[in-house]
Amino acid sequence: MDQMQNVYQTPTGQIQQGSQGAIVRGAGWSKFIGILYIIGGALYSITIFYAPIGVPMVFAGLRIMKGGEQAEMYARSGDPNQAVQAMHEYVAGMRILGIMAVIGFAVGFVILAVVIALAATGNLDN
Repeated sequence: MDQMQNVYQTPTGQIQQGSQGAIVRGAGWSKFIGILYIIGGALYSITIFYAPIGVPMVFAGLRIMKGGEQAEMYARSGDPNQAVQAMHEYVAGMRILGIMAVIGFAVGFVILAVVIALAATGNLDN
């Protein structure tokens, strides 16, 4: 890790050349993925039962899409502050999705444990 520099460690404060291309290439994809998450979250939120899944999806999609817009603005202007802002938006969206994944795994594990316990006690019979 000592050999790798990130945007915060560059002596001039500029985005490194390889990072610049990656940010620009990912802009369109992040906007597309953001829109998909917004649409999926809205569809989940139609029913109250799935709203706890849909609402965070919408917020994650908005943040990811905004990151893509910031990356496009960076591509046009070359302002490294916009690249940093794009990364902040990406991270915020990914954080929301990560929290949802952890909660989903926890709920799934609890459901699996309950089903195994019911099966072990013979309470799953019809």
